[in-house]
Amino acid sequence: MQLGRKIENETALEFIEMPLVDLPTLLLFLLMTCGQIFLAWSYSALGTNPLLVAVLATALMNLSFTIWHECSHRNFSRIAGFSDLIGAIASFMALGPAYFHRRNEHIIHHRFEGNPEKDPVYPRIQTRLLDFPIHLLRLRKSGQNRVLFTELLPLSTREKAADLALSLLTLALVLAFLIAGLWQELLLVWILPRIAITFLHAYYICFLPHHRPEGGFTRFRVRPGILSQLLTVNQNLHGVHHMFPLRPWHHYPKMLGAIRASARTQELEVK
Repeated sequence: MQLGRKIENETALEFIEMPLVDLPTLLLFLLMTCGQIFLAWSYSALGTNPLLVAVLATALMNLSFTIWHECSHRNFSRIAGFSDLIGAIASFMALGPAYFHRRNEHIIHHRFEGNPEKDPVYPRIQTRLLDFPIHLLRLRKSGQNRVLFTELLPLSTREKAADLALSLLTLALVLAFLIAGLWQELLLVWILPRIAITFLHAYYICFLPHHRPEGGFTRFRVRPGILSQLLTVNQNLHGVHHMFPLRPWHHYPKMLGAIRASARTQELEVK
């Protein structure tokens, strides 16, 4: 039996077979998780330059969005439980253990995109570029950006338990590092990269594809460029994802070419 799903392409409905595992995403997952462990070991055992460790760890943790994002959309594997497992581990390794909460928030973003009351991204981008980091901190402090998951997309009891367990495991891991005297490894490989990618991901996932200088929301903005594709793991083309959410991240450039050859070009904002 063929396992797949119908997805919209530029002309009709297309059937694609779902992979057992999406290999490019799996490679990102292995690179991030194994790389983080190696960097912590290299600093502790070899005395690797701390600035180099922090920069490389940030580059590795930057991969975490693409990994859990693909798992959230079920683009990683046709086995739903395996997708959630990999997404949860990637979130845990990026010190963002509430995978199911983040997954549902992202699904709500797609379901209500551009809705000022229900889209969690909408209030985040109602600011200027230079004010964006401070604006995010103010929203978090005020609680204005909270979405009522219990009404829009509630978590199951099992998902709540999994998020709680991962959060406790994260806390236990942090305490274990501190008790073992490995606070520098924790700081360089996890804490500082976590702070950096929080704002980095918010910029190229929320601000870049959806912000309008005059206020409001746009869905399909892309900013092509080889360097930005490498730095963001193709998420500079995140607007393509909003047209084709069931396409994996490594299909975005190909889909952009298909869009440019079709009538949907009018919907796309290229900057």
